[in-house]
Amino acid sequence: MMKKIFASLVILAAAILLFSVAPPDARSAQNNPATTTQTTNPQPLIFDVVGKIVQKPDGYIIKGQVPAEIYRIINPDPAQLDEFALIQEILTLRVKSIVGDNVAIEKINGKAYTSP
Repeated sequence: MMKKIFASLVILAAAILLFSVAPPDARSAQNNPATTTQTTNPQPLIFDVVGKIVQKPDGYIIKGQVPAEIYRIINPDPAQLDEFALIQEILTLRVKSIVGDNVAIEKINGKAYTSP
């Protein structure tokens, strides 16, 4: 008899603890789909990268110093990028993030970049 009462008290305490962890607003927002925010058309992230343009066998990349990342250029124009790849000059590039580490160049050193 005492074991059943003790087990019931433990289950009751666990249930009280479970419902007291999340605030009431969070519990109601989880169950109400109208309160969830869904972005149907997110804006692309546009940011500056300081680094060098490098030509690889499968295309061009930006070897970034700030931020220290490597980005794949998805809108390459060899007529414009070959010169920068040869001299390995540190550039400031305004890029638009497409998917993952793929970027589209918008400006190089403040000048508009046009791709074919």
